[in-house]
Amino acid sequence: MAINSSEYKIECEQLDKTLNWISKTSEDAVLKVQNIKDKVAILKKESHGRYNEELETYEKLHKVMEKDLEKLKDSISSPYFGRIDFREEKRLEESFYIGKFSLTDLTSGEEVVIDWRAPIADLYYSGTGGRAYYVAPDGVISGELLLKRKFLIRNKVLIDAFDEGINEIIVNRENGNSLVDELLKLTLEESTGGKLKDVVATIQKEQNEIIRKDKNGALIVQGSAGSGKTTVALHRLAYLLYRYRQSITGKDILIIAPNNLFLNYIGEFLPDLGIEEVKQYTYETLIQRMLNTKYKIISKEEKLISILEGNQEEKYLRNTSKLKGSMQFKTMMDRFITHTILNASIDDIALENYVIFNRSELQRLFKVDLINRPVNARIEEIKRYLRTKLPDRIKAAQGKIDFTYEILIGSVKSKEEDGADRRIKLQELYNERDKKRIEIAADIEHAFHGYFEKWKIEDISKLYRTFYNSSDYEIYTGKRIPEALWKHMGEEYENRINHNIIDMEDLAPIMYLKLKLDGVPRGFEFMQVIIDEAQDYSYFEYYVLKHLSRQNSLTIVGDLGQSIYRFRAIDSWDTLMKEVFFNEGSYTTLTQSYRSTVEIIENANKVLKQQEFDLPPAVPVLRHGATPEFLTYTNKEEFLSNIVQIEKNTIQEGKSTIAVITKDSCGAETIYKWLKAKDKTWELIKNTNNKIKSQKIVISSYMTKGLEFDTTVVIAGDEFQNTEGDKALLYVALTRALHQEYILYKDKLTILMNKI
Repeated sequence: MAINSSEYKIECEQLDKTLNWISKTSEDAVLKVQNIKDKVAILKKESHGRYNEELETYEKLHKVMEKDLEKLKDSISSPYFGRIDFREEKRLEESFYIGKFSLTDLTSGEEVVIDWRAPIADLYYSGTGGRAYYVAPDGVISGELLLKRKFLIRNKVLIDAFDEGINEIIVNRENGNSLVDELLKLTLEESTGGKLKDVVATIQKEQNEIIRKDKNGALIVQGSAGSGKTTVALHRLAYLLYRYRQSITGKDILIIAPNNLFLNYIGEFLPDLGIEEVKQYTYETLIQRMLNTKYKIISKEEKLISILEGNQEEKYLRNTSKLKGSMQFKTMMDRFITHTILNASIDDIALENYVIFNRSELQRLFKVDLINRPVNARIEEIKRYLRTKLPDRIKAAQGKIDFTYEILIGSVKSKEEDGADRRIKLQELYNERDKKRIEIAADIEHAFHGYFEKWKIEDISKLYRTFYNSSDYEIYTGKRIPEALWKHMGEEYENRINHNIIDMEDLAPIMYLKLKLDGVPRGFEFMQVIIDEAQDYSYFEYYVLKHLSRQNSLTIVGDLGQSIYRFRAIDSWDTLMKEVFFNEGSYTTLTQSYRSTVEIIENANKVLKQQEFDLPPAVPVLRHGATPEFLTYTNKEEFLSNIVQIEKNTIQEGKSTIAVITKDSCGAETIYKWLKAKDKTWELIKNTNNKIKSQKIVISSYMTKGLEFDTTVVIAGDEFQNTEGDKALLYVALTRALHQEYILYKDKLTILMNKI
């Protein structure tokens, strides 16, 4: 509820006090930063490029002070968004103002604003009235939570303030209950700016619990469309960087997103959370970098387009893509590795008949002592270890030569009298002996290094070829794969690789071979891995990705209801947790949808309910709006007339972004040509786009995941068929609008909505 006038006046005075402090502190900080900058310049000039400890210290200080100044600048418009009053046991009541960043008065030591990630700030998000506690580094702090207040501050002005019923939760109006979180309602009613919203002021209890979960173990979040999965994942990342700032930096984090457009979308948001230097890749780019290759990838998007345009049957892709992405395929590869590498016979390291190192010693080292290391790492360690023994083995071989020549020399000495001839013969024997000593040393060195060069496996692609071409394939497959299919997959891989092309489905198996042989490449082991649109990856891909995270530290967010790549992707979170993470982790759900109005979500849920996954429908909260409008057109002119009116409606509502969403890229191309001919400001979004530049776009359904727009126009004619793939595509398209949604169709509405 809104606070009374006297409380409002007090809060206005507090805001003025805080803003004055920020202004004064910023002025002082600007002078200090400039002084440090000048000092750095002087030290650089004096050092003449040589290392200077004082220079390094001042450079670090300059970086820290610049960050502090940046926080002050970012906070001046809206320094905080919340307040809690808490009475710790046996202490006086205190008020804490909570904002995006911690702001501390270095003179008094007082924390003017508390960082939203601080332990005590947990009370703002999850605390309930009366007895409460939070977990601090020193232990549990108990006390009494007396107040939770939320502020709407814009451009240094306190617009409004609300006291939250601290024992209440957000509810749906349809249940006859009143709204609780007025600040969230106001925030959601704002127009989208084409980037993710800063939601630290409106994080909800169930979202906060996910954000603050322990970093170790896999965390899987099944979130309905509009539940804030991506935003929660990124705020969790910001929290972990704050909570474990002594041991984790941005360089220790990996974010995997579905495409470059999405990476750019979240990339613009990361600096707002103070997140820097985080590595961000698509799965394809990540594996390419780890393998150090530059193949042309046949992506999952290309395959989906091929299916949608009727160029390839989904059944065929299920036979290949689904198989290669399964844990069954991983088992096949394990059998191959065991049969061809781990159990392969190991020979002596020998020079002709002379055994330098016995096979039994090599087998013990390879199969027992170093069994937990990757194959090539074992080989390198064996080589390093035996290299220390090699001089003794060379001496032993030379000793045998010495012994042989001692007999020959002794024979000459005993049989011939001293004289020029005998001395010549003896000298020749000594020279011959010394030459053979040198030769055998060189030959042993050559045999030693040659043995390990032959043993170590460098060509991963060649090894993968062997996997398909081996006559022992039935051993690997357990006779469960038809020979024709197996041969076809091998020939397909061979043909593509010869043209420097590779199927995305082959990346995980090849990378798995790389991991088994060499381990995780340097620079690709992380403290936390964030995987967005997680429903689009295969089990085998997850098995590979988990090797990149220490202690299985992954945050996996997705929605099976938006699983448009069903020909290749996972079909169960439970199976993923069991087969890939061996139940070492946790699973949670987010069902409340904050993106769209009640009417838009209810319309989309009717399609979701037709899917095979039997997922709980998204629960719309807080906002009502216009019912999605169904419009028909018979020709281009009628279509354009509808779009013109929709644009007017959007502008009249004070909104700006509009997306026309088609099922596939072919439909998007057609619609775009119609719109572009009339209005040049429309933009067509393709797979190759890294950024959305216009406020009015045409985009295919599978490209919209994770994105949101004020108004959407979904082209939903009979091109959407009664298939699981089309149900997912349509559900994705119907959940992108924040405020207004229109369904346009020519001649006939899709059966998926006719059935409703």
